Amino acid sequence: MYLGRAKLNILRGQCGYTKDDCLQANKRKTGQEQVWILLIKSRFTLEKWDEASKYIRDASLECPNSDKLAELRAKCDENMVQEVERVKKIDIIHEAKQDKMMAVYRAIRNRGIKLGKRVHQLPEVVE
Repeated sequence: MYLGRAKLNILRGQCGYTKDDCLQANKRKTGQEQVWILLIKSRFTLEKWDEASKYIRDASLECPNSDKLAELRAKCDENMVQEVERVKKIDIIHEAKQDKMMAVYRAIRNRGIKLGKRVHQLPEVVE
């Protein structure tokens, strides 16, 4: 019953309900590879790689010789590496923006302009 409902929820795009139904199905009857695969795929859809790798570990304890779980583990590891690379790139871009903003701030302060003043109170700067 829970497995069928989980399949329906994943088709609807309701991955949170899919997770709940898969966990209930695992409580009722352990060792079902199909339930674990649905649970892992629902985590893939939401790009929650940490949860997916946790469930892959749990599933591999119950179903150790599963080829599908091995494929999902490889995909999960690859996606986790890609996400780490993306985060590093975003951090580099963010740091560059902060450096650029600080350079602008210092240039403004060197000219004697205080930030936070109203426009009509700013001195005119002739270049």
